[in-house]
Amino acid sequence: MTDALSADAPVVLPATDHEAEARNAARNHRRRVLFWRWLILALMLGGWEFAGRMQWIDEFFYSRPSLIGQRLWQWATEGVDGISLWYHLWVTMEESLIGFFTGAIAGVLVGVALGRNRLAADVFSVYIKVINSIPRVVLAPIFIMLFGLGLASKVALAFVMVFFVVFSNAFQGVREADR
Repeated sequence: MTDALSADAPVVLPATDHEAEARNAARNHRRRVLFWRWLILALMLGGWEFAGRMQWIDEFFYSRPSLIGQRLWQWATEGVDGISLWYHLWVTMEESLIGFFTGAIAGVLVGVALGRNRLAADVFSVYIKVINSIPRVVLAPIFIMLFGLGLASKVALAFVMVFFVVFSNAFQGVREADR
């Protein structure tokens, strides 16, 4: 009779009451958190709308949420200045992705190269620190003057934003890896 039972068959035990209670408590907690988040958002938007309608805030600077929603819907359905909003979103995505991938690839290559060569790291470290210390907000107008308003200035800014994060991680990773 023991031959009929297989030792390979998984044994599934029913969940204990404690596990079921823990799952229910976690589910209820998530629901409460979501409820309060939505309630706070609704109160904030409602208060903002009310303050705008009562003219307690200047609508020139702080338009009402209902008017913002109408304008966003108009842009999504009719476009912006005769050009589809989706086209503008695609251009922004293109600029961001090109800058991200080129910055990430360059950051890994330079980080690994300098991480493996102590002399090169010591020579270039001061220049990297100086360039990295420049606020990104300052770089935007510089890139616009250098590259114009086209694709290149936006890609350059995205490149710089990504490069130093990836570079520092690749550099530290190579330096701290066991040899």
